[in-house]
Amino acid sequence: MAVQYKYSDSKTKDYNYYFSGYNAKSAEVTGHEFNVLYQINPNVSAFVGYTRSTGKINWSGYSEEQSKSGYHVGVIGQTKIADAVTAWASASAGNRLTSYEIGLGYDVAMNTELNLFYRYLKYKDFDVLGEDVDATIKGLGAGVTYKF
Repeated sequence: MAVQYKYSDSKTKDYNYYFSGYNAKSAEVTGHEFNVLYQINPNVSAFVGYTRSTGKINWSGYSEEQSKSGYHVGVIGQTKIADAVTAWASASAGNRLTSYEIGLGYDVAMNTELNLFYRYLKYKDFDVLGEDVDATIKGLGAGVTYKF
């Protein structure tokens, strides 16, 4: 068993999107995930988690923000590809998000690993000006994992 916390933050620099009769200037999405993992075997783990996401769209002099909570379930597959290097892939889905991730971990000390990964993350159903809006975050990331 293990516990895991993930944070994501994505902001646009210059956003010009025509939405519900408004010209949006910037947008951002932040997300928090709390997961409980269960190791099925040395190469496979399953998890269940709670998510909290906030989406915000800014117009000139006006902004709209909404936060929603949800759940998701997923699976992680991992394998050693060298003495200190582990490769992994994960997938999860729930009522508020869908996520796919592939990455590499490098052992730097006992129970400590540096991570480099690519992640696709889609948050669902933000209500902005009466319309349902989905937000997608994808790209490279880095992190540190502590195993206990």
